[in-house]
This record gives sequence, structure tokens and C-alpha cells, in this order.
Amino acid sequence: MDKNEWLKSNRDVCFEQIAVLMEQAALLDVIDNPSQDKYTGQKIAVKKVILDQEEMKTVPGIL
Repeated sequence: MDKNEWLKSNRDVCFEQIAVLMEQAALLDVIDNPSQDKYTGQKIAVKKVILDQEEMKTVPGIL
């Protein structure tokens, strides 16, 4: 299973949706990837994703 399929199955969101949200709205936070030994210099962008009027999730995206 690729990462996009994993996101669809586990987070009910896909990379395309995240890309659009990053273009349209401000990020909630940008943090260092906690696995810096494996992913040196990589950042994680945290976005708020509103899936419907009753449910809200935050979804990290790698920068």
C-alpha cells in the first residue's frame, strides 16, 4: 500500500486534498520530524482538515 492509499484508508484524506488545503489556508504549525536521525532536516506541516460540519481532524504533511 502506498502512502496516499494509507492516508485514504486511515485518515480519510489524500495528498491531493492536502495540497489544495496548503494553497488555500494557513498552517496550524510546522514542526521538525521527530525521526531526525532517519529524516534529517525534514519538517511536518500540520493542517486542520474539516471533513464535514461535525468532524474535524488534524493531518500532518511532510515538507
